[in-house]
Amino acid sequence: SKKEGHAELNLTDAQKAQMKANRESQKANHEKFEASLNAEQKAIMADKTMKPRDKMQKLNETLSADQKAMFKANREEAKKNHEAFKATLTPEQKEKMESMKGKMGDRKQHKPKGK
Repeated sequence: SKKEGHAELNLTDAQKAQMKANRESQKANHEKFEASLNAEQKAIMADKTMKPRDKMQKLNETLSADQKAMFKANREEAKKNHEAFKATLTPEQKEKMESMKGKMGDRKQHKPKGK
C-alpha cells in the first residue's frame, strides 16, 4: 500500500503535511477541471472501453482553450509541488523514493483488479 512506502521514507511531519497539501490541491484542481466538462466530455472520461491515453487524446480534441489552459496549469502546479516536495527530501529519502518508484513501475504493468 502507499502508506507502507511512505513509512519506509521516514517522512517528517512537515513533509507529510506538504505531501497532503499537494494531494489536496491536485484533487481540488482536478475537480474544478472535471466540473468544466460538458456532457460529451464526461462521456469520454467515463468510457471504460478506452485506454486512459486514448481517452486523454480524444478528450483533448474537444477541450476549449480555457479548459486546455486549466489542464496545463494544473499539470504544471502538480509538477512544481512535486519538485518542491522533493527538495525537502534527504539524500537517503530520495534514494528510497527512486527505488520505490522502480517497484511501482513494475507494479503498473499489472492491471489492478476491480478497476
